[in-house]
Amino acid sequence: MAPSTSEDNRRFWAEMWTQYEPRVITLCTQPVVQEHHWRRMPKIPLDYKPSERGRVALNLALFVLNGCLAPLPQASLAFSTLWQTGYLSMITLPVRFAMEASGGVAYAAWVWRQMEATGDITKGGERVARLTLGSRSPVELPWGGPATLLSINVMDFIDKMDASGMPGARADYEFLCESCHPSFLQLTYWNLASISVAESINPVLKKRMVAQFDRTISLLEDTVAFARSRSNGLLDTILPIVEQERAVHEAT
Repeated sequence: MAPSTSEDNRRFWAEMWTQYEPRVITLCTQPVVQEHHWRRMPKIPLDYKPSERGRVALNLALFVLNGCLAPLPQASLAFSTLWQTGYLSMITLPVRFAMEASGGVAYAAWVWRQMEATGDITKGGERVARLTLGSRSPVELPWGGPATLLSINVMDFIDKMDASGMPGARADYEFLCESCHPSFLQLTYWNLASISVAESINPVLKKRMVAQFDRTISLLEDTVAFARSRSNGLLDTILPIVEQERAVHEAT
């Protein structure tokens, strides 16, 4: 079979981008977190002393809003940029990050549920401290000195996703990881699908490309939707506690 011409090349990519463009635009323009959640957070430094339970609620909200949701839209923008430029060997990296960030939301929700179910606020505080101050490499703390707590393993995040509404999350995460590492087979498929070598396109490869594209973008969509729904549920539970304690302080 004769190789594709440059014109065929451009036509193929125009068709592919047209097919997925509305989905990518939606990902890049739809807010992940409701704006009112940000407005419910107290200013730092605090002008009141929270209870131990209130401190866990506040720090979980900080972790979810700043550690998970704030960077999540950049994953969609990075995906869009890589997609449009045809740098497909890098395309799963932002999707994998999105899964990790969304898994952080799932883990935070689990921490709160466990604390409320057991009444063990000390254990809840320890877990939150690992979420907000933990590290697996030398990282400087804002007030000086290195982080000494061990951060939560990211696979615990992914497993909490799997257990709380996104079944198969671990298998999906492993699919993404396969081309985030120098895996010859998966990276070869992505490289063959890139613009620079798209003359290699044939019906068999095209079928594989479309399947991989669709799985990857679908994972990003599902992951963002998961983060949005789970964070709204958690924040609507814990932020009233923060607000109530602050209101009590202001009333005294």
